[in-house]
Amino acid sequence: MWTNIFQRFIDRILTIGKPGQIYIIPTFDGIKLLALNGTLLVIGLVYANNFVLLFNFILFCLFLGSMYYTHFNLRGIEVISVRQSQLHVNETGSIKLALKSSSELGHFFVSCRPQKSLYAQLDHNFKFSIDKSTDAIEVDIPLLGIKRGIEKVETIVLETLFPFHLFRCFTLFKTPLQIVVYPERKNLNMHSFFPVPETSANQGDDFVLKNYQTGDSLKRVHWKKLAQSNRWYSKSIIAPTHTPVILSLDETKIELKDKGRQIEDQLSSICHDLYRLQSQQIDFGLMINGELITPAKTTNHLRFCLRVLASYEN
Repeated sequence: MWTNIFQRFIDRILTIGKPGQIYIIPTFDGIKLLALNGTLLVIGLVYANNFVLLFNFILFCLFLGSMYYTHFNLRGIEVISVRQSQLHVNETGSIKLALKSSSELGHFFVSCRPQKSLYAQLDHNFKFSIDKSTDAIEVDIPLLGIKRGIEKVETIVLETLFPFHLFRCFTLFKTPLQIVVYPERKNLNMHSFFPVPETSANQGDDFVLKNYQTGDSLKRVHWKKLAQSNRWYSKSIIAPTHTPVILSLDETKIELKDKGRQIEDQLSSICHDLYRLQSQQIDFGLMINGELITPAKTTNHLRFCLRVLASYEN
């Protein structure tokens, strides 16, 4: 119950809260301690028991001191940058936070709460500390891909319960981060796969020299080499080792029943083959929603194709 109340409070703060503002509320343990304080105060006054009143005073000082140090532990943290590592469905990745602090005492047992649904934190108890001697620190928050898609993360929440878990202190940071969750990689061989026809323009400029033989085309003669050595050579063009290929959804295999699942499986199959072709240094392209992405084999091209798959709408 208390967890649900706190989550509603968090959601409300995310809607109306100000970035950089520090918010603090008592935890369930803090409320129980406050209730105990009230009970001991009533007992001490009714029975005029100084020892009970003294114990009540000590607990109340602990309550107030914990509130102060919890707030102080979070004050001064600043997020420098936020970025995401590669993340596929049912695979692990991370959000990388670069932080700095203006506090001379450091920060202890701070945690991060990304507020989105395409992924989940692997370790909900993941915490980190910032040493007082460190100017900056980079923290990797482990994630698990849950659902394919692209989602903007507008707010990052940093929180702490240090030192006694009696108060929960948190602050908000605005960020332009976009989380991209690529399809799961599955070797299903369910998609369309067809080569790009070769043309003479695609043969490239790579060639080797061989001795000229009668009947060789004069277009292949290496005239510069002839002028240098007074010997006849002809050029033998080296054809590309692999034929470029285009990958696309095979709509003939998609039935109305469970259409969404079949499309996800085909996207996963395409994703697997993109990595395979890139590792084999074969040019690959995509045909998605009637739009052709021309073949290439660079890492940036692979990332672009994966992003297209992640943003595909059924």
